[in-house]
Amino acid sequence: MKRLHKITTLVMMVIMLVGLTACTKKTAISVNEFNDIMESKGCTIVDATGQLVPESIPAISLALSDEWQIEFYEFVDNDTAAAVFQENKIIFERAADSGASAEITKNIMNYSYYSASTSSTFYMLAQIDNTMLYVEADVAYKDEIVEIVKELGY
Repeated sequence: MKRLHKITTLVMMVIMLVGLTACTKKTAISVNEFNDIMESKGCTIVDATGQLVPESIPAISLALSDEWQIEFYEFVDNDTAAAVFQENKIIFERAADSGASAEITKNIMNYSYYSASTSSTFYMLAQIDNTMLYVEADVAYKDEIVEIVKELGY
């Protein structure tokens, strides 16, 4: 009986530990925070708001370097962001289908992430609440972009 109690206690402790560490809710950043961080990285910021349907996307910001571009979207709500994330994920999966060497998908609480790499192109989407990052760049810059995305909290 003591053995069963010890095993049950151990299992409960592991479940609690995993539950407390693996399911942290992420916090979305604002357009201004995105712009500030990306300017500090030497990027040129372009306000692209209004280039798409303004009712569903109140803010779009592009961070341009000489080699790559990271796009930041703010949507009217989480559902719109999730739908756009899924649409773009399907497009990226099709594009990478012919030669993806690495593919990562994460869906945890309010956070979704997708990336794929081919021999020439790196594709990445990251969504937190009503915001989304979008990247399609030369695979040579993948590591640099991934580090910046982590710094942004995505």
